[in-house]
Amino acid sequence: MSFDNVVIGYDFSVSVHRATRWVHEQLAPAARITLAHAVELEPMPSYLRLRFSRKPEWVADEVARAEQRLLRAAQEHGVENASLVVRAATPHELLRAQVRETGADLLAVGAHRESSHPWKRVGSTTERLLRADDSSLLVARGAMEGPPRRILVAVDDAGITKSVLARATALRRAFDARLRAVHVLSNAAYSHIASIDAAQAPSEAEAHRQLAKDIDEEAQRWLSRVIAAAGGDDGIDAVVPHGSPGEETVRAAGEFAADLIIIGRYGIGRVLPAVLGSVVGAVVHGASCPVLVVSDPSARES
Repeated sequence: MSFDNVVIGYDFSVSVHRATRWVHEQLAPAARITLAHAVELEPMPSYLRLRFSRKPEWVADEVARAEQRLLRAAQEHGVENASLVVRAATPHELLRAQVRETGADLLAVGAHRESSHPWKRVGSTTERLLRADDSSLLVARGAMEGPPRRILVAVDDAGITKSVLARATALRRAFDARLRAVHVLSNAAYSHIASIDAAQAPSEAEAHRQLAKDIDEEAQRWLSRVIAAAGGDDGIDAVVPHGSPGEETVRAAGEFAADLIIIGRYGIGRVLPAVLGSVVGAVVHGASCPVLVVSDPSARES
């Protein structure tokens, strides 16, 4: 399951600079690459539009300058054969249009400029793209040097898990990487199970120890079945924490020192309007390494 056709949203940021080289050299070395850059035109206040309206030649000059800059960037990254697209447009609209026009199976974007504030770590363009499901989405972050040797895959009891695990297993094999699955049990589900087990155990401490053991065993058996159904192998271990899925996934990635996180994205009807409140949004915002968001191929947005 290699990536054959990649669109990279090139905004000349450090994260995209790293992502372009990493995608080309490591993640998808044989893929057709399109570098797309949107020239954003600042909105003109209504009271100035008549006197200071933009002339077409001004916009054309700005686009031409961006084209030359993008060409130099392509040469610097060793992707001289990449298709270069520069248009005066809103970034997320341009990128989605390029995904549709090229049939790309991966769209790569950079995280927002580094910030100490979690809600500013991903820009508005990325948030809009997270709400769509045209293709898988790579959100670039971190050093992105060398092949991913430790991959964390978030799995859930949902239909997309088979596609997510198939992608993760293929990348594990391609990079001879360690692969760890994390399946987060909600606090509500954990508490419900704990209340049942507590009545059967001699002490509360013993109940919690036995519960953790039972949950891990059941999760491992379930995961083995899911991996086999996805055409995977046994080169994967799993952790089953309970709590907030987004927070626990990010924590598991940190403990594993993951080079790449893979997580599934459902159809647009399942994505929360506020991306910050979704599991995918929480992982993308909180991760310190690249996040590959795999789309549900059966739930494409029209």
